[in-house]
Amino acid sequence: MLSCALVLVFGAASASAAPEPGSDSAGDPYFPQDGNGGYRVAHYDLALRVDPESKQVDGTMTITAVATKDLSSFNLDFADLGPVRTQVNGKPAAAAHAEETELVVTPDRPLPSGKPFTATVAYSFNEQEQADALGRPELPGWVRTTSGGVAKFGEPGGAEYWFPSNNTPGNKASFKLTLTVPEGWIGLGGGKETPAVTKDGWTTSVWDEPNPVAMYLVPLAVDHFDVRRYALPAGQPVVVALNPDQPDYVRAAADRYPEVMAFLQEKLGPYPHSGAGGIFIDPGPGNQNFGGALETQTRPTYVSNWKDVDGEISVIVHENAHEWYGDSVSVRQWRDICLNECFASYLQWMWEEAKEGQDLDQKYRDRVRERWDDEDYWGHLLTDMCDGKEECDAGDVMNGQGVYDKGQLALHALRRLIGDKAFGEILRGWPVRHSFGNASWTEFEQYVQQATRKDLGAFFHAWFHSGDRPADEYLFPGSLAQ
Repeated sequence: MLSCALVLVFGAASASAAPEPGSDSAGDPYFPQDGNGGYRVAHYDLALRVDPESKQVDGTMTITAVATKDLSSFNLDFADLGPVRTQVNGKPAAAAHAEETELVVTPDRPLPSGKPFTATVAYSFNEQEQADALGRPELPGWVRTTSGGVAKFGEPGGAEYWFPSNNTPGNKASFKLTLTVPEGWIGLGGGKETPAVTKDGWTTSVWDEPNPVAMYLVPLAVDHFDVRRYALPAGQPVVVALNPDQPDYVRAAADRYPEVMAFLQEKLGPYPHSGAGGIFIDPGPGNQNFGGALETQTRPTYVSNWKDVDGEISVIVHENAHEWYGDSVSVRQWRDICLNECFASYLQWMWEEAKEGQDLDQKYRDRVRERWDDEDYWGHLLTDMCDGKEECDAGDVMNGQGVYDKGQLALHALRRLIGDKAFGEILRGWPVRHSFGNASWTEFEQYVQQATRKDLGAFFHAWFHSGDRPADEYLFPGSLAQ
């Protein structure tokens, strides 16, 4: 049985300060238990064996990181799925779970600030047994398919039920996945693919993502896939996989993936990643974890619940727009989610404009008219949406009427205010400026004002920071004027 191991490498101890435990939080006020402090991960190397029939999961994870303070211990985001075996620098280390998804690792000697380190955490668990223990049909972060397969899902959480990590978008890292599945099944990951090898009844493939990726965006799926392989014009390998139960309209939409990517590169600039494609699955009965799609890096994952080709294509546009807005450039904190969802949603409008002849000004006016007196709708903030609330969950941050809907209106109003030329330059320029990094909404506002040489503070406040319907001067700028 393959074991799963997590490795961290350390240098000599520092005498400048007494070592302290690393924080159990990355400091995001909306999701304080996500991520950890005291170190930064540079690379993940995960060997994982998944048996979708028995629901058994085993593997080996190696993490390479650097301590940012003198550490007596550090935390990893990893659920309590059973016993773990941990080494630090090749030597046994203590490990204990604290709360539901915190694993505290204590090496045999302190970790000095500024020094690289490695560690090993071995784990095995049965997904069905763990889900039963929680009283759920599936573990969080898992989606089972109608054909017996599984896929990884979850935002902002979910990764902690697959592998240990520093699960915060503020610490992205390169990721290599060596995935072993039973012969006859197909395992998929992100980045560049090494051809699969079958031996002794098991098939192993390697998926290498050299660019930094947030942990909730690491793709993983196992099923009896119909796989289509080709390349983008710039040479990136494309892997499009559909599980056997996909209806014809999903397959027809997937066929138009090259057209979608050509459109997005025209609007957003060259595709930034090492690989491309998509994973299309049909969720099994009882699925509680996800309905929709997730922009898993290089290969978005789709749970098919749209009932026509146009609906599917619109979602493909949305998720692949995230490859620029959300994956290459990730949020600094979750309050900045408009940088992901507002833009991906507006690119769906721009697709309708370019491919279907949609009059976006009229569509905008119709939507504003529908919502004119809807105080709840206008009350959805597009940034800082959980400030002042005692509790915050993913539904508050990624609210359908907020960043997905009102966000489309806000960006169309911005486009009409600054003009198509400036708006197009900003769409392409922003992902380049923050390529494979993190950014905040405040930085975006500053970037737009610098690019246009205009004071847009009142406009941004009216649309993005206020819970009131914007005043007419901000609601109907440019060609939207009535």
